Amino acid sequence: PKGKLHATYLPEVVKEGCCAGVWRFVTEVQRLAAEDDEGSLLAPENPIEGNQQQAADVGQQLSKRYDPFGETLLHIAVRAAHDGKDPSGTVTRALLLYRADAMAATTKNDQPLHYAAGAGLNHIYALLLEAVTQALGGNLRAVKAIEDEASNFAGQTPGK
Repeated sequence: PKGKLHATYLPEVVKEGCCAGVWRFVTEVQRLAAEDDEGSLLAPENPIEGNQQQAADVGQQLSKRYDPFGETLLHIAVRAAHDGKDPSGTVTRALLLYRADAMAATTKNDQPLHYAAGAGLNHIYALLLEAVTQALGGNLRAVKAIEDEASNFAGQTPGK
């Protein structure tokens, strides 16, 4: 129906490398918040309450975990870049612009940085690292610690 997006909309458009889908979601959230509509943007399978809250928490919504391994949209976007569906990383840029959590970890403790490093996507790694730096208030020691010490279950760190 008009004004509602199926619960699988975002992961599917991100998987296909479409940053316009991210923009559509965010603008719909903002539109609904401006109208102070009582309805939910997502279909009843995953309702989100309160459009004012939706607008305030767009980044949190974009950082929601999907699939059994808890991948976020950023994880999915990095995989799409690796698969050639979004080689320039425009979806990653869009998600970061709208404040998706660059430090979110899967159930295996993989951050998007792990995915980008493992795929050899240096330009996307740099985008993610910049977002992590901003999230940590510019604390370069903390950023370096994440690069060198934030290991996943396989013992891999993003910076090594």
